[in-house]
Amino acid sequence: MAAEGPSRAFVGRQAEIADLSDALGEAAEACGGVRLVVGEPGIGKTRLADEAARIASARGFLVAWGRCWEAGGAPPLWPWSEALRELGEEAALSAGGDSDAARFRRFEAVRAALLRAGGRAPLVLVLDDLHAADAASLELLLFVARSLRGVRALVLGTARDAEVRLAPRVGALLERVAREGRRVQLPPLRAEAVAELARGVLRRPVSAQVLERVVRATEGNPLFVDELLRLLADRGTLEGLPMPASVEVVLDGRLALLPADAREALETASVFGREFEERLLERLRAGADPLPEVLAACAAAGLVAPVAGRARRHAFTHILVREALYQRLAPARRAALHHRLSELLEAAPGAPGAEVAHHALLGIASGGG
Repeated sequence: MAAEGPSRAFVGRQAEIADLSDALGEAAEACGGVRLVVGEPGIGKTRLADEAARIASARGFLVAWGRCWEAGGAPPLWPWSEALRELGEEAALSAGGDSDAARFRRFEAVRAALLRAGGRAPLVLVLDDLHAADAASLELLLFVARSLRGVRALVLGTARDAEVRLAPRVGALLERVAREGRRVQLPPLRAEAVAELARGVLRRPVSAQVLERVVRATEGNPLFVDELLRLLADRGTLEGLPMPASVEVVLDGRLALLPADAREALETASVFGREFEERLLERLRAGADPLPEVLAACAAAGLVAPVAGRARRHAFTHILVREALYQRLAPARRAALHHRLSELLEAAPGAPGAEVAHHALLGIASGGG
C-alpha cells in the first residue's frame, strides 16, 4: 500500500534524497541498511519517506508502511503488524510467549519474512512516527537493523526528536538503531527552497519582501511555510493573517507532554517576546515547581533553548511557537502580565526605556497604568 499522496511539492532535500537513493542501490545489491529520519514536527520527515518510497517503487521495489499509533491503545508490535500484513507475512509475529527464547524466535521469524520478501523483489520498509512506538517494536527494529546483511531491504524510520528526548527508553533504543545505519537530521528549508515552494503554491512570482517575511515567520519549517502560503493565496496579503492551524496542532502535541507548571511558564514567557530572562520570569509566573526544572522540561520538548553567551536567558525555538502561546492568553491576563513586566523592568538597573514603555503600553488595559 502506498502512502497517502502528499500535498506539498518536494523541494530543498536534494542531499537527503541522494543519500536515500544510494541506500536503495545498496539494498538492491543485498546490502541492506537502516536510515532514521528525525526532526521537528512539520519538517518533512514523512514527506521525505514518501519521496523515497516513490523512487523505490519506480525501481521495482516492494514498499510497505507501518505507522505507530500516537493516540495510545495499539497492541505491541503494531507498526510491524501493519507492514508485514502488506507483505503477506503477518504470520511471522504469531509466535506466542513472553520468554526471551520466544521473543528471539519471533524476531528471527520477522527477519526471515523480510528475507523472503526481498527474494521476490528488493524491499523498502517504512516505519513512521517511531517516537510513539512501543518498546517491543523498537527492540525488534534494533534486531532487524543488526541482521540486514544479505537482505535486499532498506528500513526507513521517522521520529520527532523532541518527543524522543522526553522518552529516555525510546531515545536510547533509537540511538542504538541509528548507530547500525545512519541518522538523517532534517534542517529547515533554505530561502531558495521556500521561494520554490511559494511559486508552486501561489502560481506567480513572489516578491523579495514577501519571501523574506515568510522565511522569517516560519523559519523554514515546510509545513508552516505551506500553511502560511495558502493563507496568503486566499487572503492576498500577509497583514493580519491568523496563526496557521498546523502550528496550533504541533503546539498542542508538545504542550500535552508537559506538566501544568511548564505550560503556564511558557504562556507567561510569551509576553517577553522571542527571548526572556529567567530572573524576571521567576517573578512573573505563578507556578511553584523550580523554574530551572521547568525550563529543562520545556527545552527537552523542543520549545525553548538557552541563548548562547547570555546566562539565564532563553528563547523560544520557533517564533510561531511564541506567537501561538501569546495568542492563547486571555486579553485581561495578557495585559496584566505586560503591566507587571513593565514594573519589574522599570525597577531593574539599566533597563531600556523603550522596552519599559512597550510593556507599559500593552498593559494599560489591565487598569494598572
